[in-house]
Amino acid sequence: MESIYWYVILASAAIVIIALGGVAIYYRNKLEKCKTTLIRYINENIEMKEKLPEYELPNFINNEEITPSEFTRIMTNVMKRLLFIA
Repeated sequence: MESIYWYVILASAAIVIIALGGVAIYYRNKLEKCKTTLIRYINENIEMKEKLPEYELPNFINNEEITPSEFTRIMTNVMKRLLFIA
């Protein structure tokens, strides 16, 4: 009688493992599709900025020098985005 319980537990554990593996594969593929879509949108935005004439580009009112802390924050954000895309 006890061996039947072990077989039931073993079978249910195998089903759960297979289901979790399927879910992991599904979301990995979905993540890859999202990454390629994100890269395409970024590429389109860069191409659109290059097509704009200079007088339509946004003008920043304060063109002061960037402080070291701002530079560090900008580089951190860029690295996060690059790691997300890669």
